[in-house]
Amino acid sequence: MRQKIMFLLFFLISLPLLGQVIDEGFESGDFSGYDWQLSGDALFFVTSSYPYAGSYCAQGGDVNDNQSTTIAIDIDCPQNGFLTFTWKVSSEANYDFLRFYLDDLQMAQIHGTVGWTQVGYELAAGVHNLRWSYEKDYSVSTGSDTGWLDNIIFFIEEEVFNYDLEVLDLTGPSQLTGGESYNYEVTVRNSGQFNLTGYTVSLVDSAGTEFDAQTIFWMLAPGNENTVELTIEPAEDYPDTLIGLFGKCYVSTDENPANDLSQRQDIHIIPSDYQFAVIGERDSLTNQLPVSLIWNTSISETLYFADEIPATGVISSIDFFNNFCEEANDISLRIWLGETDAVSLQDNWINADTLQLVFDNTCDFPSGTNIINIELDSLFVYNGSNLVVLLERVFDGTQYYSWQTSFYFSEITGEEYGRTRYNFSDNHAFDVYDLEGGILCDWLANTVLTISPLPYGSLSGYVFDETGIPLIGAEVTVDSLLWQTVTDSSGYFMLEQIDNGTHQLTVCLEGYADYIQEIEITSGNLTEVEIILVPASSGDENMITVSPVSFGKIYPNPFMPVNSRQGVSIEVFATNSELTIYDIKGRRVKTLFVERSGQVFWDGFDFQGKTVASGIYLLRLQSDEGSANTRLMLVK
Repeated sequence: MRQKIMFLLFFLISLPLLGQVIDEGFESGDFSGYDWQLSGDALFFVTSSYPYAGSYCAQGGDVNDNQSTTIAIDIDCPQNGFLTFTWKVSSEANYDFLRFYLDDLQMAQIHGTVGWTQVGYELAAGVHNLRWSYEKDYSVSTGSDTGWLDNIIFFIEEEVFNYDLEVLDLTGPSQLTGGESYNYEVTVRNSGQFNLTGYTVSLVDSAGTEFDAQTIFWMLAPGNENTVELTIEPAEDYPDTLIGLFGKCYVSTDENPANDLSQRQDIHIIPSDYQFAVIGERDSLTNQLPVSLIWNTSISETLYFADEIPATGVISSIDFFNNFCEEANDISLRIWLGETDAVSLQDNWINADTLQLVFDNTCDFPSGTNIINIELDSLFVYNGSNLVVLLERVFDGTQYYSWQTSFYFSEITGEEYGRTRYNFSDNHAFDVYDLEGGILCDWLANTVLTISPLPYGSLSGYVFDETGIPLIGAEVTVDSLLWQTVTDSSGYFMLEQIDNGTHQLTVCLEGYADYIQEIEITSGNLTEVEIILVPASSGDENMITVSPVSFGKIYPNPFMPVNSRQGVSIEVFATNSELTIYDIKGRRVKTLFVERSGQVFWDGFDFQGKTVASGIYLLRLQSDEGSANTRLMLVK
């Protein structure tokens, strides 16, 4: 059995753009809370002078004869209900009116001296326009010559069920690391008329995967709430993933399953060997940082200090926290990262030509409160200095979004004032290589950096002869010429930043037979070896082996930065071969065809004709006669 009652839901109205509950008493001190439309010869404003309730109310603008001032809003009523508001007027009786219009139809008017009065109207489900207008005739002003509006409330018809278990809230952390245990609280309420028992509360993701659940056998009386603590413990090797998490309730007698899920909470989970750098605290403040969507283009740059970032390694993604009134999809962004000794941006911007382009793609911003996880196109190796993040919303003259497309941000002072610069324009794109001006502040968008282990390890060891005497000057190479050094006076050598995986180690010294061994390099670890060289046999002493496929010199030196604007000159020894260039992730960047030995020029562009990002690139020369590898580092 069901019954219907009139239930006050604090003005439960969904704006077409906002899609959220509004409760308007103008207590924000302005019109920023909702999409109010102000028009007329003078505009309504918010005042603290003699409101009906609270601290504020709305007052009509200062208009003259034959003028008007209007405030309006479009609302989408989820179901039939009842609108109430409170108004008053001080005007020339019978000539100057404060009027209320519903869908352009005048419903009521007051004039003369009328104190605060509450009125109400039934509204059918659907979209409606509400408009209040103070309108003057052609002459005479009496009293304050204006009208006021306050306390807008909407009653709706709500079904009440005999058995109805409702999820009210889900709270818990947003960043999880594999192998750790995290507690969440799910609050449920008995919104029905009869007692409930034997109900289940659980944590589920968007795909319906259940992380934890409890069945509660204590009685829950009508109107009472219960908070259930549940746990998520992701596996140590849980992949780097952003999931949507929900609190869920279930009872077999539930007559209203529509309220069995909580609001979605975004959760970022990383493997156990990754780390989060969390900068800024999520709070109720919002701002247009790091991206502004109310302009055709925006640019922002922020310093993150070394003591805010707990580890060195590879930055693979950046999280921001949005709070949008509407979704904004396919927004073109470019992001540059770099390290700096600067502690302030007071003097000027740090231009893009000294930074690494790590993201050149589009990004979606859902409505509501979400984690915006931006997975970088190009990994950035972070070595422990202050980090600079330059973010550009690429110029777009076709789409504008509401000013309520905002991000959570914090104000965190640094060693000096000015850790952020930002700017925006409707008229032109910014030159990221020659930035000037902008607004300086200590604001920063609340940010989470995902830091994974370095994609390489190190190799060290000693080289001796058969009697245990250290051998000086032995040439130690890994994978041909990719990594190379010589032993010191104690026979010791060290090679750093060797890519993860299996490699071929070769040690050569005149008078000794070549030593060849397979080695395994793992992230962030030092592999140690001890090598014994034996004298070469007489038959091998004068033998020289020359590979038919090999690299010569690269200008500049392959272990030094190369300016991609100047291109790279690569000497190769091969015929009818392919020179393929890969980025550090192993993705093919470009292939050059080599007809005969000589100099090969790479202009620093990929196969789509785009300038490649700064970073380490692997070169592989391949023909029917064999193959060879080397590497270089580009900076822009």
